[in-house]
Amino acid sequence: SLQPRLNVASQIHTEWVLNTHINSGHSEDDDGVAKAVLTIHPNSSQIFSGESVTLRCDIQGGGVTDWEYRWLTPSPDQCPQKEHECIIGAAEFSHSGDYSCLGSHQQQDSKWSDAVRLTVTPLPKATLTVEPNPVFPGETVTLMCSVGSDSSWSYKWYKDRNDNVVSQSVRHTITGDTLTISGSTVNEGPYWCQGKRESRPTSSSISDPVTITVNALPVASVSVSPQGLLYSGETVSLQCVIPDYTDWTYYWSRDNQYLPSQTSKVINITIPITLTGQTGQTGQYRCEGLRTDRPQRSIPSDDITISVTALAKAKLTVEPNPVFPGETVTLTCSTRSYSSWNYQWYKDRNDNVVSQSGYSNIRVSHTISRAAESDQGRYWCEGNRVSRPTSSLPSDPVTLTVK
Repeated sequence: SLQPRLNVASQIHTEWVLNTHINSGHSEDDDGVAKAVLTIHPNSSQIFSGESVTLRCDIQGGGVTDWEYRWLTPSPDQCPQKEHECIIGAAEFSHSGDYSCLGSHQQQDSKWSDAVRLTVTPLPKATLTVEPNPVFPGETVTLMCSVGSDSSWSYKWYKDRNDNVVSQSVRHTITGDTLTISGSTVNEGPYWCQGKRESRPTSSSISDPVTITVNALPVASVSVSPQGLLYSGETVSLQCVIPDYTDWTYYWSRDNQYLPSQTSKVINITIPITLTGQTGQTGQYRCEGLRTDRPQRSIPSDDITISVTALAKAKLTVEPNPVFPGETVTLTCSTRSYSSWNYQWYKDRNDNVVSQSGYSNIRVSHTISRAAESDQGRYWCEGNRVSRPTSSLPSDPVTLTVK
């Protein structure tokens, strides 16, 4: 009866020694159960959007190597069950939350690991500013990229697609945080920018896109007054018209030659009288505007041709000629073009008016009833009217001879 008692005591002593040996190896929890330990890389609870994160589950104790793993994650299926590593290739906000794991072997479970809280922080956003925008053809545009107030960033630029990197070129100049674009003539873009650096986070999120809008320059035009046919001796007013904007300084040219004395909105041109009666041109005129503010110039106007229409020429007939003293002489003045003329007759000098008629649509005569030697001399006539053209060219002179 004593022997069995000794065996029981020996068995109790053996189990106590074994448990003491296992616990002294620190591979199990205080109560002898294996425990999961969860580690994270990078070793930070703050992860930035897009970064890769590795969570690793290790089981301490239990003397087992072929554990199967279970994961608790903020959302279902974020970590592969049974695997000891959970790799998040590009962290998103939905990955934020508490993670924990445990190991299972046959019917034995380890203790759950302590929870590791993962916080996914949005990347700082790049801000893209453009000055000026819209622009006018030929202007230089400056794009500036910034990420907060930190100066440690360098920048990449994209055009049309957010994977199409802009590089230095004739029109694109990159200096630090600035992209300068010269000579824009049509709408361009969109453009984006993004910050890059060595320390975490190693990149910013890409900026909002910006499209450069190119506005057309205002177009100058020339208005002519009076309109229609222009006659020798008349004064013509040319007005430079530029829609929109104010404070223009006007520049005129004639036959492609700049007129430095003409800087007004309106210029007046007096058409020379051509005694030959021929038509012709007095020149091609155009204008453009310059100003201090944007836009600083207009597109030049089209050329306006000032064409001269010859005045009608009066015709004088003298019957009879020569004449004898005491005879009646008739001086008839006529103009073939237009109507409602009145006529003046001149003798010897152009300030010596010897007669004047009323308005008539037909030829008009001046009669010398009794010719005398004093009536002898050179005569000519000229027509005048109210509407344009207001005068004719003077007739050729006729010499009256009194025998």
